[in-house]
Amino acid sequence: MYTEANRGGPFHDVGSLKVDWEKLEVVQRVLAGRLQGSVNEDWSPLPDETKNNEGIWSDVIFRPVNREDDIQFSKLELRVTGVEPAPASAASGLPTEHFLGTEHMIQLLDAVMQPFCVRGAVSPTADGEVRWSLVEVPKGQIDQNPFDDPDMQWKSEGVQIGGPNPARGVMGKFFMWPIDEISCLGAMALRKEKDTFGVN
Repeated sequence: MYTEANRGGPFHDVGSLKVDWEKLEVVQRVLAGRLQGSVNEDWSPLPDETKNNEGIWSDVIFRPVNREDDIQFSKLELRVTGVEPAPASAASGLPTEHFLGTEHMIQLLDAVMQPFCVRGAVSPTADGEVRWSLVEVPKGQIDQNPFDDPDMQWKSEGVQIGGPNPARGVMGKFFMWPIDEISCLGAMALRKEKDTFGVN
């Protein structure tokens, strides 16, 4: 459930934005059960030398719709646009990276959609983990505030598994914005594919 305290992500409901590992375990179980045998996607971890958040990522989203499984696959092309150094008081010493990118849908069960622009940030949490915040924006409207748009947009909140090394991917939750009684809350995962660009 979305609350102002957890921002809709796998965080504790007390406003600390510290990772709730029990919520992440639920996300992992949901995705593992739905992905088994569904596609020929390889979601095994990349070699540990993969350190860069910029590049091509695979994205998978699961949501329950009318008691049926709705699984969406896409490719994300993410480019870092700015870096904020960590403040001296930050325990992890990790910076915040801002990025823009494009999402290309490769499988969608309930509709055919045009590419989306994506923007967001990768930032340290209060307990030293790595938080991913993503917003999908209709292509051509990336300079507008997505929350000012009357149309519903998707937002994702996740945690990078294994700390600052992105090789093991990201898991979390996604939801429609603005939040209302019909907003959909589901599970999401990202997996780094490569550092070079060009989605095929």
